[in-house]
Amino acid sequence: MLSATVPLGHENIERQYIITPKKFLILHTLSMGIYTVWWVYKVWRFLIQRNDSNANAALRTVFEIVYFIPRCTQILRLAKSRGYRRTYSPTILYLLYFFFVLLSLTPPPLFLFCIMSGLFFVQPLMAFNYILSKSPELDVVIDRRFSVTETIIAVLGGIWWLLIVIGLLAMTLDEQH
Repeated sequence: MLSATVPLGHENIERQYIITPKKFLILHTLSMGIYTVWWVYKVWRFLIQRNDSNANAALRTVFEIVYFIPRCTQILRLAKSRGYRRTYSPTILYLLYFFFVLLSLTPPPLFLFCIMSGLFFVQPLMAFNYILSKSPELDVVIDRRFSVTETIIAVLGGIWWLLIVIGLLAMTLDEQH
């Protein structure tokens, strides 16, 4: 655990962090899904480093709508190869995720249901955590506390949510008068 990267033959995989589903959902909700984008990027970086691929993690993250199923499939396949017994359908998760993302286009307050899209990352998150926990060759940290960055995300997200609630209340009051 001294270095930030651990050589695995010809590949270098940076330090990995296990995040609990509860913490993930809190950060997803408070950041309005922005934290989830970061998590997806980190997972793609891991998979690309592990496979010694030339793929671009940032592009795969930007085009997550296309790469959601392949990412979930890769995670599940790798987890099962290490003894993971749970399963999920990447296609069903994708369809549910896509549906809830589309809810962001609906009028208030229905658009708030789009935040539930984070639920469809929990099963891949748990499988990814399993991979990390069953990989003694990796430098893995169990991340239970909020880092400074995560705390800033939480505070800014809390302010953002407060502004949304105030805006919704103002709209309601305006409609009544």
